Formats: sequence, C-alpha cells, structure tokens
Amino acid sequence: MKYIIIAILNILATISFSQTNWENRIEPVLKSKFDIQKQQSFIVILNSQTNTKTQSNWAKTEKGNYVYEKLVQNTLQSQRSAISILDFNHISYQSFYIYNAILVKNGTLDLLKQLANLPEVNRIIADFSLVYHTPVEKIENSNRGLFNWGISMIQADSVWLMGIKGDGVVIGGQDTGYDWKHPAIKSKYRGFDTINQTTNHNYNWHDAIHERNPAYADSLINPCGFDSKEPCDDNSHGTHTMGTMVGSIGENEVTIGIAPNSKWIGARNMDRGWGKLSTYLEAFEWLLAPTDSLGKNPKPNLAPHVINNSWYCSLEEGCNPSNWGIMDTVMNSLRDAGIVVVISAGNAGGACGTVTGPPALFQNSFAIGATAINDTIAGFSSRGPVFYNNISYNKPNVSAPGVNIPSSVPNGGYSSYSGTSMAGPHVAGAVALIISANPTLAGKVDLIESILEETAEPKTTNQDCDNMLGMNVPNAVYGYGRINVYKAVKKALKITNNQDFTINNINIYPNPTNSILNIEKNSSFDQEILIEVYNQTGQIVQKTKKNFSNSNFIDISVEQLPVGLYSILIKNDRNIFNGKFLKN
Repeated sequence: MKYIIIAILNILATISFSQTNWENRIEPVLKSKFDIQKQQSFIVILNSQTNTKTQSNWAKTEKGNYVYEKLVQNTLQSQRSAISILDFNHISYQSFYIYNAILVKNGTLDLLKQLANLPEVNRIIADFSLVYHTPVEKIENSNRGLFNWGISMIQADSVWLMGIKGDGVVIGGQDTGYDWKHPAIKSKYRGFDTINQTTNHNYNWHDAIHERNPAYADSLINPCGFDSKEPCDDNSHGTHTMGTMVGSIGENEVTIGIAPNSKWIGARNMDRGWGKLSTYLEAFEWLLAPTDSLGKNPKPNLAPHVINNSWYCSLEEGCNPSNWGIMDTVMNSLRDAGIVVVISAGNAGGACGTVTGPPALFQNSFAIGATAINDTIAGFSSRGPVFYNNISYNKPNVSAPGVNIPSSVPNGGYSSYSGTSMAGPHVAGAVALIISANPTLAGKVDLIESILEETAEPKTTNQDCDNMLGMNVPNAVYGYGRINVYKAVKKALKITNNQDFTINNINIYPNPTNSILNIEKNSSFDQEILIEVYNQTGQIVQKTKKNFSNSNFIDISVEQLPVGLYSILIKNDRNIFNGKFLKN
C-alpha cells in the first residue's frame, strides 16, 4: 500500500510543479459550468489513440478480436496516471477503451486542474448531450393484416422467395431501448430461447442510462428506471426501428421487418430521447464487445453484424467541430472490426447542406435518406453535400423508405412513423439479408456498402447542391438512389466465384434431428458441395466439403452441436441453398 501512496504523491508533486497551462486543455463551455456549480461531470481525453486498421481479407471474428485487443491495451497503458489520481481522491469514474477517454463523475475544479496537467492528457470536455431523430409524423395502426410497404418497394419479399430471410445474422441497435416482449420482435431477440421459452440477457442487452439526463428538469421517474436488467423502451422510437428490421407475426398477420429471421441485440443510450457522449460511448463499446449483465467478460465474437443508429448529436447540445473527431474515430474502429454502421441522415431536409449532425456527416458513415411511397425523396430528408475536415463530399450514401412506415411500438401496439429514423432500419435489414445470402461477406464492410450503392435504383432530381448536379448519380438528395435489396442479394451471391448462382431447394432430413442430417442428391447438387452450419449468433460452427460420388445422399453428424436452431448453407460452383434445421 505504501508504494501506491508514494507513486501517487510523486504524480501530484509533478503536477504541482508543472508549467503546463491547464486552461488551454479545458473546453470553454466546461469552464463556465464550474462558475455555476462546484462539481461537474466531465470527460478526460487522452493523447494516445491507437490505429485499429485491419486486413480486408480477415474474417469478421478475427477483425473484432484484433480491434478489441488493440484498444484495450492502449487504454491500460495510457490511463494509469489519471486513474491513480481519481482513486486517490475517491472519485467515481468510468474508463472507456473504444475511444481513449475517462468519464469523471462530480469532480471539482482542483481535480480538473490536476488531470489537465498530466502530459498524457489531450483535453477535457463536457459530457454533452445526444438526441434521437424525432419522427416527423406518427399515426396509430391496427395490427390486422399489417404490411410495411417498404418491404415490396425494396423487393425484400422477392429475396424471401429465394429462401433468404436473414438467418444466421445478428442486428444491433442503440436507441431509446426496446420492448423485447412485443410479439413482433420477441422471438427474434437473441436472449430469448424460443424452444425452452427462457431468457438470458447476458451479452444481449445493455442499459447505458444510469441516471436522469440533465435535459429533464422535472423529477418524473423514467418508465424503465435506470440500469434496467432487461430490454425496455422509455420512448417507443427504438421498438419501432427494431420492428422495421426484424418484425413479423405469422405468415400474413404482421409483416413489418426486412429480415424477419435475423436475431437482434440492443442497448439503451438515451433517457426518453436524450443521451450524452458518455452513454453513446458506453453503448457502442458494448456493441463492439458485448458483456454479461454485470458489464464484465466482454466477448467481441458476439458483436452484431450491423448496427442501426437513428440519432444525432446537435450543435445546440454542445456537439461541435472541436469534438466531432471522437465519434469519427469510434465509427472507424467499428468498421475496422467488421461491423456495418448504418446512420440516419437527419430530418432537416429541403435545403442543400442539411446533413450537419454527427455521426451522419462523417465521410466513412453510411448515411441514409428517406423516400416516400411514390418513390420520391421525402421533403424532410436531409441533403448533402458535407464539408468537414477541409474536405467536401456527398451524403447521403443511399435512400430507403421512410414515410408512413408501420412498425411496432411498446405494449403490443403498432404505429406509422415518418423520418430518416425509419429509413435507416430498412438498410440495416438489407445488410442482414445480404450477409445471410452470402455469409462470406460478414465483416466486409466496404464491400457490403458498395453492393448497396451499386445496386440502388438510380434517382435524379432538379435540385442541384453546389457541384453535385441533381441529374447525376450520385447526387446530394438521393445519394446513389433508393436501395433494391433483391438486386443487392443477387450481386452478393456472385461474389465468391464471380459466377451466377441459382437458388435451389434441396431435401435435408430428418428435421428436427439429434445426430445425423441427411442431404439428398438432386440435379443441382450432384457432385462436390460445400456445407456450412451457423448458430443463431451468426458464427460458423461446422464447415465441410462432401462429394455425392455414387450415393444418392450425404450425411453429416450434428450430434456434437448444442440443442437449438441452426442455419445451413449448401453450395457448389453454380447453386446455393439456404435453410435451417432444429437440433433436439
């Protein structure tokens, strides 16, 4: 113990004799906050931000593990002195690794000065707020025969006829939370075992809301409370977005989700629609490497394939060009980890240059505009171009249905919302269908985004924005156009061998099975085939090549697999089959 105390005293002595002008490292708005209140929460930004670039040919799991390890190691080394000071002063704090930073809770001005004088500290900023994209319009719906028109507009229903509905893919979301018991999304929650009707929220849900957001001056209790141990939605926005990604009941009763066989996990990063930089960092960190319900034992291999984000950080709430780089760095790390990050472009549209809020404005963000049922741009959809970091570039990347979109809302209800918040989930669902069709694309973020852009229905407009002519594609209104997931999936199926694949049925039996799964020979699959089995988290659990030779069937042993539902992909050089089986 005495050695720790001596080390801390040495740090304090160094600080007291430091010639550093600590005020230059403090955000001006934070200084003014201390004039009003003697204790403030703030975020300490460290100098050391590591490079997480990964190799494009690495598998998604390999990318995720590499990025996680790099970030954690960098944090352990560079935060040591700051944490020693905080521990010595008995100050509560939260260490982040997804961006090298520390949230200090209720610190004094003297403590601020001590931390600012550390040579490894870059600057100290306020914990500013984030806000979701408020839907432009809300209309209550009945659930009888409910169908999302966006499904047919982007031809997701044509993809379903190919036997591709999102099996083996995990979609992540961070929003106002999710009503996981809603019948349209309950069976799709990764934490719910549909066979045994049991739940396990470890690695499937995280609540980053630990206290009331300062935006609320009232004393009203959040309907979900704080630190909720199970998914909960305190607003309805999150549940609506998740329904658009995976929601369905039966064959025809409710059809609202683009990828109805995908699984979802989620985090709450907002208190009734208002978040903070710290809650945003915490939620994204959890999505990079989900933890158990105690926030421990992170596992990057359980990260989702795609994350939907229907929120932004406004200038009015303290998000300004001086700190935009934090979000930009986080976005790039997630991409490096093989996770597609879908961002709603915003609802400030009409005029050019209205994609102004992070994270949509970043060059590497995949920003989504909104279209109406007549396949034209929504009046509210934000337009490009964007000027950031002395570079001008176009946003949005693509557009998707976002006007009067029916989806799930808490307590078993349904409503139609309008906004780019509704368009983004269509694209996240499309990503899930692409990966489900060709699992080898998992983790290949650039390629998936290129497929969506190249196969989008080109859309033009009379609206020119700077040097972005509306009659050109891409343009500042639609981007590359309105997505067509049917074309995207067909293109994705060509990636492996640069040949056209034909979707064929093949007989697999018995189903359910407890040991052996037989694959029957037919005219499409009559020689060597590749067999891949995926669990419900999207991980390959079995991979083998087999040859029919002189036999009419091939058998594979699944006896070693745990009880559960699995996806199976069978293909040769020109044919592909995507199905599922139950191991009992």
